[in-house]
Amino acid sequence: AEFDISGLQADHRVMQTIRAIAWLFLVALCAMLFCAPVQAFAGEDGKGCTCRHKDGQTAEGQTACIRTSKGMVMARCERELNNTSWKFLDQPCPTANMTPLPPQYTGQAPLARG
Repeated sequence: AEFDISGLQADHRVMQTIRAIAWLFLVALCAMLFCAPVQAFAGEDGKGCTCRHKDGQTAEGQTACIRTSKGMVMARCERELNNTSWKFLDQPCPTANMTPLPPQYTGQAPLARG
């Protein structure tokens, strides 16, 4: 009893080709889904991206004074690859310095000097 396997070999080659095409399609689909640019999710210009800190959130490109273990530090919210990140700046946090108003503006009597 002879058995002709030429038809089976042809069927096997067709199945291998179909599997290879299916794998290529799957790889291409995964690449499109996982390699999509960040702008597709955050908007074309990246609006809506913020950096977080203890006292709230700051929009990308804006600065804030952040409380750290070294005290208050000025930092700018920037994008690093596809994530927002703080860039610490070499400038102090702005502070308000007030000098007392002269007595004529406060309605109080001047202090006696002795």
